[in-house]
Amino acid sequence: MCERYAKHRTVLAVALLLVLATLCPPATAHASTARIRSLGGAGHYFEDADNVTTWFGSLLDYPDLAVLEVGDYDFTASSDQIDQQATGQGGGIHFQADEAGKWGTFAFYFNSNIPEPEPGGMFTAMYGRQVGPLALGLYFRGSSYFSYTQSNTQFKYGRSHYYHDFGAGVRFDLNPDAYVDLAGQIINTKCDVFDEFRNIDMENLSSWDSYGGRIRAFVKLSEQVTLVPVFSHFQDRKKTYSDILDDAANTDSRLTFGGFGLNIFADPDNLVLFSAEYRSGRDELIGFQSQGARYYVGDHDYFSWRTRFGLESRLLSWLTLRAGTEYRRLDDQYLYDRQPEQGERVFDGAHIIDVQIALDLGIGLHFGSFDCDVVFNDDAPFSLGHFLTGAGESEASNFTSVTLSYYF
Repeated sequence: MCERYAKHRTVLAVALLLVLATLCPPATAHASTARIRSLGGAGHYFEDADNVTTWFGSLLDYPDLAVLEVGDYDFTASSDQIDQQATGQGGGIHFQADEAGKWGTFAFYFNSNIPEPEPGGMFTAMYGRQVGPLALGLYFRGSSYFSYTQSNTQFKYGRSHYYHDFGAGVRFDLNPDAYVDLAGQIINTKCDVFDEFRNIDMENLSSWDSYGGRIRAFVKLSEQVTLVPVFSHFQDRKKTYSDILDDAANTDSRLTFGGFGLNIFADPDNLVLFSAEYRSGRDELIGFQSQGARYYVGDHDYFSWRTRFGLESRLLSWLTLRAGTEYRRLDDQYLYDRQPEQGERVFDGAHIIDVQIALDLGIGLHFGSFDCDVVFNDDAPFSLGHFLTGAGESEASNFTSVTLSYYF
């Protein structure tokens, strides 16, 4: 009797799983900052809808989608580092204007940085359309943040930063086994600074000298392997306030990186990712030589090697498991020129080599048109997102985040 009941229970369980598999087909696309982070970060080397804000021509591949994320936005990061800068706490929507796609696809995103002392926000608008053999994407992003200090109730110091990005991108086929993404943008930056301590009052420190460009290709080497070479260059010139110099300053920052990735599909349900990347950058600061400034000028050179390995496996129609690890070796060199005393120049410098090995684990839950992606970093479960815990700035690049996606 018991054995027969156990057998019936097993048959019912198997039947239930088969019904669930029928009702919950695999998701046809992924759209998730959480997914990218769980695979080791840096989404340049594989396809994901989250990449549309970097590779604008890919928007047409994700026409009807709504996304909501819990995470953080780092306003101080370089605008080119989307994989580290825009990490959630916001949402977006894509929608195709007509069923045939004649009028293109629109997309809107927002991000918000809740914690003080640097509250701010970001808004993004995009438009994509097929123009002959080209998938064209247009991009605008406006972002801002504000910081201040005060003594008792008297306002002492504040600064406002505003960024307006205008970009365009195209995606096109080279041949049946290869296609290319091109993207670029020009950025207007503006900074207002008020410092009562040193009688600094500067407004509309505006510049159009920041720009970036990048290219990548997806080349099918075999039925299971795709090669993804990537190259990017970013130039960031603006007038701002430098915490390092403790003074208003002209900044000139450059970042160039190149690398390649391999997407290896053992079968349609299992993906192995590998990427290797080299980055080279330089930050130059020239202060306004305000009274009481800590340094006159500053130089920062850095070189970085990054190697990533990731795994993604769809175990059931409703369950995907992911894991990623990344090796980062950063070589930092600093040189700052202090205010000269009696005509002598005095320099402060440092040479730092930092090695980090990041580990992330993730799950994806798929129920019909709804996806829930979660990534757990190596501090989990103690850092459940900046939004939920108010984690400090030191944790902003390493936290647990959640992405909810709906395909309609």
